[in-house]
Amino acid sequence: MPRTGSYLHLLFLLSFSVRFALVASPSSPKSVGPFKTLGRSNHLSDASSSPMAFPEESLRRVLAEKQAAVDAQAEAVRVLKGRPGADKPEIDAAVETLKALKVEAGATAAARCLQAAVSSSGNGSAEGSREAFLQAAVNTLERRLFYIPSFKIYGGVPGLYDYDPPGCAVKSNVFAFWRLHFVLEENMLDVDCPCVMPETSIGPSGLLPGYMRSETAQGIFVNFKDLHYYNGSKLPFAAAEIGQAFRNEISPRQGILRVREFTLAEIEHYVDPEDTCHPKFIDVANLEFLMFPRNEQMTGESAKPVILGEAVSKGIVNNETLDYFIGMVYLFLTPWNRFHTQPSKSEDEQLNVFRFPPLVAPIKCTVFPLIKTQEFDDVAQIIAKSLTAAGISHIDTTVWSSLRVSELPFTCTSIGKRYAWTDEIGVPFAVTVDSTDSVMIQERGQQGADLCEHR
Repeated sequence: MPRTGSYLHLLFLLSFSVRFALVASPSSPKSVGPFKTLGRSNHLSDASSSPMAFPEESLRRVLAEKQAAVDAQAEAVRVLKGRPGADKPEIDAAVETLKALKVEAGATAAARCLQAAVSSSGNGSAEGSREAFLQAAVNTLERRLFYIPSFKIYGGVPGLYDYDPPGCAVKSNVFAFWRLHFVLEENMLDVDCPCVMPETSIGPSGLLPGYMRSETAQGIFVNFKDLHYYNGSKLPFAAAEIGQAFRNEISPRQGILRVREFTLAEIEHYVDPEDTCHPKFIDVANLEFLMFPRNEQMTGESAKPVILGEAVSKGIVNNETLDYFIGMVYLFLTPWNRFHTQPSKSEDEQLNVFRFPPLVAPIKCTVFPLIKTQEFDDVAQIIAKSLTAAGISHIDTTVWSSLRVSELPFTCTSIGKRYAWTDEIGVPFAVTVDSTDSVMIQERGQQGADLCEHR
């Protein structure tokens, strides 16, 4: 009986290795119909929209000019807000101007960072730039304790890693979203099976009394008869499991990409070979992917964009259920994180910044008093308690300040430094207490600029 299975190996940086029983995962997908592909905004001139058009020094000057404009407009907004009787339309217009200036400065910063990355790769090769970028990401992940080598105090063990506070939070959030997107949406059957298995016809043969499973699907296979009965002895049905899996990596490398123990989220979907239709296929039928059909491979042609609905009708993908899950996996993988570098305000160093969607961010928001006063601290504590009651993870500096823990980065006196520290780990929202009767809520955006401000 054919099955549609997908391995969703949770690798960090929110990267996944997706494998199907019948086809490989599509690459370079784009969406049509109800789904949109975001275009590049043109906040710079035609010359500056390409980082290669400016040498590093020119980009530095342009960025300094735009940052000066941002600072000047920010000061104007502060003065305007503090002026008694200031008109709200005038304030709103000044804020909109500030937002536009921040976006321009952010675009320039991105161009400068890319120029610097290419220049630092020696000969400007894409491979050198990519390696430097990946190393910067890995260094930040380890320094900010997303993950570290297991048994680090003893020198570490190749192929084994520990997930620390932010890493555990992201991992938990990803799995929650995975269950919502697949298990609950498709009414799948949850299972939880042991990691140690006896000798079976599925696993290794010989005299081994037991072994560590290499995939979670093995438990689903041996329970197929009972799961089929639980489903009313009818097809189709799917079973899902999240658990540990193990691989005998002789030479673990590439950080957490090739490890000996990892978490696997897996689905086995069983269908009647005589009826592979899926009732929700219409939801993904208009998605378009870069595919490489077998006939084109044999004739030496290149991969080409194919709409999922046409992939089934033309026989490129041989059943509708499989095509449906290709689309579902793409939709699951689409909204993940971004990582980039940006210059600090002093221009002395590059800041490494993650941008997590709120759904999976390890910490959802920060609550910072603009200045250290008891009145602002009281407001911040009320907000923090409300966030806790709602189950929203956050950083509240007033708690640490009351404990006289002043050496932590988010307890420093400069609110800009607090934002820089929390931007680095991808905190998507910031609540700044700047009065006793209202607060500013910011959505942290590209290059540390604020996409939105609300009161």
